[in-house]
Amino acid sequence: MLYIQQGKHEEGLERFRKILERNPSSVGANLQLTTYCINQGKLGEARSRLENAKPPNNSVNIQLARHYESQGKSEEAKTRFERAFRLNPTNEDAYIELGLICLHERNYEEASKRFQKVLEINPSSAEANLQLGRVCKSQGKREEAEARFEIAFGLNPAHQEVCHELGLIHADKGDCEKAIEKFLEVLELNPSHTPSYQQLGHLHKLQEKTKAWQRISRTP
Repeated sequence: MLYIQQGKHEEGLERFRKILERNPSSVGANLQLTTYCINQGKLGEARSRLENAKPPNNSVNIQLARHYESQGKSEEAKTRFERAFRLNPTNEDAYIELGLICLHERNYEEASKRFQKVLEINPSSAEANLQLGRVCKSQGKREEAEARFEIAFGLNPAHQEVCHELGLIHADKGDCEKAIEKFLEVLELNPSHTPSYQQLGHLHKLQEKTKAWQRISRTP
């Protein structure tokens, strides 16, 4: 690890390889080497080490899936996430991330199945309720989306994305005060949350226009 921390990547890789030559069953060395290969884009070697790992390593499977996803290789990512929850059927992260890929692809039925599976494993998952709300929202089911967002908020009031989605729902309904309240909650949690700043700016302009119109309307 010292070589890697010092930026001597090839030396670090060679060290891990030598450890595995002496002790092929070293889980720690195989995990470190596989993770490093993923981070360095050496996916061929990472895949080989994953497939030969004993016991199979689930966390590295998820890392590799995320790497594929970041490169836009959704099919490879889905395959890896599916392997991850076959190794561990209670792995919430794998179901959530696979559901997000399906949502991005507008495969709403499959996305819903993945998020519902998380709720079977963990009924108090705010993240699964948030994503189910986004599925409903994408399908134009605003009331169902709002209900899911409210459940998620009840489970985790400090989830900034849940607060943001509720703000958007209130804004769409024309309730500027409630929308502003939610966006301000987001900014209390994360002062650098750009989408909430943008929404607040839009709502304040809307309020100013409304006030200006009311003044004009009252003018004799």
